Amino acid sequence: MALGSAIYSKLRLNATILNAFGDRIFPIVLPQNTELPAITYQQTGLSQNDTKSHFSNVWNDRSVQLTVYSTTAATIETYCDAIETALVRSTATAGSETFKKIQLVDVSWDFNPDFTLQGDQKGIGIYLGIMNFQIVTQ
Repeated sequence: MALGSAIYSKLRLNATILNAFGDRIFPIVLPQNTELPAITYQQTGLSQNDTKSHFSNVWNDRSVQLTVYSTTAATIETYCDAIETALVRSTATAGSETFKKIQLVDVSWDFNPDFTLQGDQKGIGIYLGIMNFQIVTQ
């Protein structure tokens, strides 16, 4: 998955992200027993850029969602800002694929009071930073 490796690499180049998350950056699902804070990323959509004179059979843009998981609300904004700095208006290459521009579409914060870690009987609660990006490939 070229897109996933490109995102992972870009995030790991940011000192704030590297110091806070280390290797806790995962595709799609947060593994059980993962120490927090952590990040997941997933592709959420594809789109083509058709014009009046040309039908495109190439998927040009991709939508990607990153979710930050933390036990404290104060860190969510800091982590989301670091991710924005690492990704927005940047380019990346992974394998044979070039990502020409990464744009932040929206950011939302949430709290899930029922989140539990392995072995916990009661939810510890978790703060979430949910970031949606548009990635232009052509």
